[in-house]
Amino acid sequence: MGALSETAVEGVEVEVWADNELKNYQPFFNGLYNKLIKNGAKKVPVGFNTSSGTITRGAFRAGFRAQGGGNFTAMALSTPGSVPPIPRGSASAYDSFVATPFQYLGVTEIASDAIAAVAGGRGKIKLPSSEMEYSSDSFMNDMEGLIYGDASGTIDTIPSTGTVNSATGGGTIGTATYSSIVGINAALFTDQMVVQVFPAVGGGARGSFTISFTDPVAGIIYSTAALPGGTTTGDILVVQGGTGAAGSAVYGLKYWYRNGNSGTLAGITKANYPGRLSTPTLNANGQSLPPSLAAKIEAIRMRAQGDKNYLQNDKGAFWYVNPAQGAQFASDFYNKYTPTYDLSGKGAVPDLAKGMQKTFLGEDCLWSTTCDMTRADRVRPKDFIIGEAFPMRLKDFGEGMTIVPVPAQAGGYGTGWTYLNSKMFAWEQALNLICTDPKGGFYLSSLPTVSLTSV
Repeated sequence: MGALSETAVEGVEVEVWADNELKNYQPFFNGLYNKLIKNGAKKVPVGFNTSSGTITRGAFRAGFRAQGGGNFTAMALSTPGSVPPIPRGSASAYDSFVATPFQYLGVTEIASDAIAAVAGGRGKIKLPSSEMEYSSDSFMNDMEGLIYGDASGTIDTIPSTGTVNSATGGGTIGTATYSSIVGINAALFTDQMVVQVFPAVGGGARGSFTISFTDPVAGIIYSTAALPGGTTTGDILVVQGGTGAAGSAVYGLKYWYRNGNSGTLAGITKANYPGRLSTPTLNANGQSLPPSLAAKIEAIRMRAQGDKNYLQNDKGAFWYVNPAQGAQFASDFYNKYTPTYDLSGKGAVPDLAKGMQKTFLGEDCLWSTTCDMTRADRVRPKDFIIGEAFPMRLKDFGEGMTIVPVPAQAGGYGTGWTYLNSKMFAWEQALNLICTDPKGGFYLSSLPTVSLTSV
């Protein structure tokens, strides 16, 4: 890590250029963030915590009716000598989810001579404006992993099928491939992101490392240094500054969409309301999706919500699916449902197999590489409320300054030095999510693994 230096921009300083746009080789993935946070869920302005005396309350709440009321009974007819009594009644039970925002920063630092080297149109980039654009994409990509996550700050787990190459990634120390982790969902990470390694949620940190490059195609993240001691498969990779504890980060999609009665949910013990806060699911058990899938999903959803509240097609609902899984969905779609005989009368079978299908089971698909490869979530944005202390914005360091010099002490210099020859800015956001109806969601689990490395 470090400031963007002059040597880093030498490749795009003034020379005779081929007439082309500057290609950006860093891939960005922020589909769920844009769909849910930017354009989907309802937003409410909130603070952080409210307190009075010794009582502290979360910043915002969402209430729900957890238990029905009304004592249903059969009544006997009255007789001349006996009038039947009416039993005592009962009533509903109510509760509420509670949450408070978490703050996140994405900081960029640029050396002043790098800015001068490409100033006045003498290069293919403009600093710091170009870096502001790229860093905003990185920030949203970083937030994507948390919005999808389980509220522990975990970005991803090193799978049992993965490989940890600490100091054996193929390069020498200090080079981009000195260490690597293979088999990870690299789309959830970004270049130069710092992550911590924990053995499990709630465990103690093994240490941290900086990602040099991400390779979403091969599923690899690289580092120029050795990985923390003991890093192994099954470990979780947690955002820098996070504690790795349950409920210590944004309450993401996988936090809300969970089947079963174990654990807590935004301050509520799920076992207190068995079945009421459990998200319905269908386990594919690694098998290809059957033609009856739609009917099975509808039957489960109807059973979960009840006939009165059930809506077959919720306005705005969409499927959040990994494109790798989309390869299987497309195969099922074309092989099972698309006629292979001539529909045009022109003597040719129609070619309908171009691109990804836009819908799944009649509802929009959000194809996103950040989604787990063996999972697909049916998301209802109207069920989510975002409590924002502030939206994504450039951090104000005081007096309206969003770009500031860096004190020399940050570089390890002592008395007698003032500032480093660099400037910095930061994107920031503070928010949390409450899902008002976890039971209204749905997800498919254990979908068959799809290989994209062979045909």
